[in-house]
Amino acid sequence: MTEYEDDYEEEEVDPFVKVLEQLRKLKVRQVRLTEKGFKKGYGEGFMAGHKVGQEEMLAEVHPLLLHELESRFGDLPPEARMRMEALVSFEKIVELTFAIGTAPDLAALGLVDLVAMENTPPGPQETI
Repeated sequence: MTEYEDDYEEEEVDPFVKVLEQLRKLKVRQVRLTEKGFKKGYGEGFMAGHKVGQEEMLAEVHPLLLHELESRFGDLPPEARMRMEALVSFEKIVELTFAIGTAPDLAALGLVDLVAMENTPPGPQETI
């Protein structure tokens, strides 16, 4: 054996050290999988929470819109109620809220078709 071969002799690794190294690798893998699962769960949980929040907001906003619409235009035809209750976009709800005060009729708000408006008696109008 040369003097260099002595330097490169493989050391025999203690079986206990091998087991510890395997456990360390498993722990690292577990942490990575846990992080991955947490990120996925957080994303899904966030989306579920967002959906619940949106549903709660709509449950509160739709009756207020209905009240405002009926105060301005009288009893709403079923078509107008359905279209108003189908609104789920926050931007569309805000747009409708601001438009209620100035719209001449439900058709201008997009809640009924003009043909349907021709067959509906006018509701109470706001007086100044």
